[in-house]
Amino acid sequence: MRPIAWAFLGACFLCTAPALAVGWGTSAVDIPLGDGIVARREPMLTPNPWNGFLARSVTWRLQGLAPPPEVATFAIHMFARGPDGRIFAAVDGGLLYTDDRGARWTHARWDGAQSPRALAFDAATGFGAAVGTNGTVWTSSDRGQSWRTRRDVGDTLVDVTVLGNIVAWTSIRGLVQVSADGGTSVRTVSERAHGPMPVMATHEAQIWIRVDGAQWWRVDREGAVERAQRSPWGG
Repeated sequence: MRPIAWAFLGACFLCTAPALAVGWGTSAVDIPLGDGIVARREPMLTPNPWNGFLARSVTWRLQGLAPPPEVATFAIHMFARGPDGRIFAAVDGGLLYTDDRGARWTHARWDGAQSPRALAFDAATGFGAAVGTNGTVWTSSDRGQSWRTRRDVGDTLVDVTVLGNIVAWTSIRGLVQVSADGGTSVRTVSERAHGPMPVMATHEAQIWIRVDGAQWWRVDREGAVERAQRSPWGG
């Protein structure tokens, strides 16, 4: 991943996150959401009506899931799987969710005017966190039905991982922060990327974070953050 063009690696590189979320990227990728549901993210170029230049955007092709009828597929920022198979779609100004493969979509109760770009849930408790524009962090304790703002860090956030009540997120510039108390306080792991953008995933009751393509950090269930010599995958 690079500061301008991001790639979602949780579904294909680390492969162990309990809830798959989709970030940004420059190539097509299939995101399995469970129960035979697949969201295929495809980049596309569209002409800007004001200057004629081509602008990069994305569209979605869905298998086993009907899209929200009131939202164009290219206006959806990401899909994610939540507790009990609930599927979420992040759109401008909030989240939609479905429990029946898209036959009916419901608007989650949303706090504020900022828009989510990624979300994730703890597999055991269902606690969820979302991140997005203006560096906003939201959390949910009711399976994603309602969300409240926990903090604003200023820089657009593009990825998030949850373990218990611990939340880790990354920004468009490669900022990496970890909160051990659901977003109230934070520890900064990296101010910005100086190489490849950070990637994160949960594995064996720990959050693993790769910074600048080489440095590994791990966060345990107590919220302790420390450097690791190598990843559990041997890298």
